[in-house]
Amino acid sequence: FTPWFRECRRLIDAGFFGRVHGISFRLRPGDGQGPGAYLDRQPYFQTMPQLLVRETAVHFIDSFRYLLGEVRAVTARLRRLNPAIAAEDAGVILFEFDDNRCGLFDGNRLNDHVARNTRLTMGEMWLEGETGVMRLDGDA
Repeated sequence: FTPWFRECRRLIDAGFFGRVHGISFRLRPGDGQGPGAYLDRQPYFQTMPQLLVRETAVHFIDSFRYLLGEVRAVTARLRRLNPAIAAEDAGVILFEFDDNRCGLFDGNRLNDHVARNTRLTMGEMWLEGETGVMRLDGDA
């Protein structure tokens, strides 16, 4: 796992947040715009039958599991915003974990993140507990 997720895990284990009750990630890489979406770096993205979850969200799901444990239930609403590609490029996925904890992945490959340098992040994460909250973004 990336150093920032390992640090989050260390802080959870140290009790920094108290009981963690939620995690969320808003993905906004901005690389899926227009008819030329993905052609420079990953052209196969245009024709994949499933994109957002299979290619992108799966990594965040793994990170959520690393931080909060196994997922007990999932609800998703996926959609395609860019008509030039074959699969979904946006959606929200809700996760239920043990101990009444929840997670949210809100992904949209069309829009850019608001960070000053979008090459430093693909979005923004919040990790919330009873006694502390951490926000990770490209400007922190």
